[in-house]
Formats: sequence, structure tokens, C-alpha cells
Amino acid sequence: MISKNSPYEETARVPFALRYPPLVPVPYVEERVIANIDIAPTLYDLAKIPIPEKVDGESLVRLFNNEDNWREGILIEGWPGRGIYSAYHAGRYVYIETEGDKSEFYDLDEDPYQLDNAIDILEYQQIIEHMKSKLAELKAKAGEPL
Repeated sequence: MISKNSPYEETARVPFALRYPPLVPVPYVEERVIANIDIAPTLYDLAKIPIPEKVDGESLVRLFNNEDNWREGILIEGWPGRGIYSAYHAGRYVYIETEGDKSEFYDLDEDPYQLDNAIDILEYQQIIEHMKSKLAELKAKAGEPL
């Protein structure tokens, strides 16, 4: 049985299409990391309604306007039967921490099906440390224990 409550690409990545000709006259595929939490801020922004402070996510209008200051990655969390996990997904790379288990790291260009945990591969250690600190930063911002 496959659960949608997973940090792995096959369940975390969901197709999303948006049509808004005033800002996106030509269809394209966005490669930067977006999430379902970005839908509400986008709708507020397009409706010219102030985005409430407690609303998570970012308005996609910034992407439509080709602004460069978009997020690097996003926090993914869950509580499936195998344990509590949190992950930092940054497009090409995914770093995962699961309570009571070994951390995981995947280079999706090299291992798109996430079959080989690369957490111990020397060439990735600098990227892993960066992603580990970004994950801790996002968890702290969300008010969760590290």
C-alpha cells in the first residue's frame, strides 16, 4: 500500500496546473519548488487582498513576474506508521530525517526513484550539511523541537 504521507518523490510530487493569461500568457513548466501551501497566498494576491500573517506559503505571482528571490526548498513532514519524519526538498536534492532511523539523502538527477541512500557519500557532505541546517531552520520557524 502506498501512502501519500511520505517524503519520497513518487508521493510528494503532485502535478499542478494554473491558467492565468494576464500573468502567464504562454504555458511553461516551473522548475522551482512550489507547494500546495502557495495556493492560498496566490489567490489572496491575485484578488488584491492582503495575505494574512498566519497563512503559510508564498504567492506564485512572484514566480509569474520572474522574481529571483524564490525559496530554495520546502519542509515536508509526516507521521506515517513507520515513524515521524521531516524532510527538506530542494528540487534536485532531498534530505530526510526519520525518528529512530538513519537520515537519508537523495540526488534526484542521479537516483530519481530514491533507491540508494547517499547519506554517507563523501562528495555530498557539504550539500547534506546545508540541507540539514535548512531543515532545522524551517522546523524552528514552525515552532517544532529540533
